[in-house]
Amino acid sequence: MSSKSLKDDKSETRIYMVPAAGGEAIALTAENVSSESPRWSPDGKFLAFLSERSEGKTQVHLLNRMGGEAQRLTDTVQNVESFEWAPDSKRLVLVLRDPSPEELASAVNKGKEMARTKLPRPVARSPRPNRPG
Repeated sequence: MSSKSLKDDKSETRIYMVPAAGGEAIALTAENVSSESPRWSPDGKFLAFLSERSEGKTQVHLLNRMGGEAQRLTDTVQNVESFEWAPDSKRLVLVLRDPSPEELASAVNKGKEMARTKLPRPVARSPRPNRPG
């Protein structure tokens, strides 16, 4: 279901599930973030969809049929354009375009920032000899 906000000059698409026998539609995705292209896994356990939740980049997210919060599956430099499930429900094929020079530069800078914020590696120490005591 899509809605438009003239005030914010943007549109938003959410994913709903409607019982086959009729009844109330249930929202599966959050408000204030566009989500689209829902696809059930072949085994029926998961719903994958595209969403801009991740820093404005369109990535694949996954919902468990049993409930819970959506989890981001991909973290690509550029937007994920489309995807399809593998028949075994264990893999996805992604459709991506080549990243722009700006996207590549942003990814390099993000990698440098992450390297600076990593915790120091623990120092390996030799075990102490047993002392009577």
